[in-house]
Amino acid sequence: MPDLWMAEDAGDRFYIKLWQRRADESIALRAMWNREVRNLMRLQGYPGATELFVRLRDLEVTDHNYYAVLDGGRRMLMSDVLKDRSRHAWLLNLTEVTRRRPLWEGMLRLAEALSILHSEGTLHRAFQPTAVFVGPDGQADFRLSGFEWS
Repeated sequence: MPDLWMAEDAGDRFYIKLWQRRADESIALRAMWNREVRNLMRLQGYPGATELFVRLRDLEVTDHNYYAVLDGGRRMLMSDVLKDRSRHAWLLNLTEVTRRRPLWEGMLRLAEALSILHSEGTLHRAFQPTAVFVGPDGQADFRLSGFEWS
């Protein structure tokens, strides 16, 4: 499981996923990293990907770590939103149809993103709130992050 860090710059959020490298790392593990990077780069160029996936800002390998920098824009992790849902008006009083609609539209976007992954031969293995980014106003701007794939 990677460590996840968040940094802000002028209101935009950047998320850094960091995996520690082991001293006894095998060539196969490095080859798997390289394959994942190629898959991510290919996915970034997929038509409509910019509307369904968080933009990948940087990928790198150092002597001690692998890391990915994701450009969240103004979006937050769904896991953080759900921890304190009372602060987010769009998650209150979901018995009203007008309040549920953006939530369902956001989920539809996630289903579309998963469909793209599957059509590209990629399986999403960690579909959880830490893999979903949501806009601050909850207006269906849901996106998947990267590196939850196998």
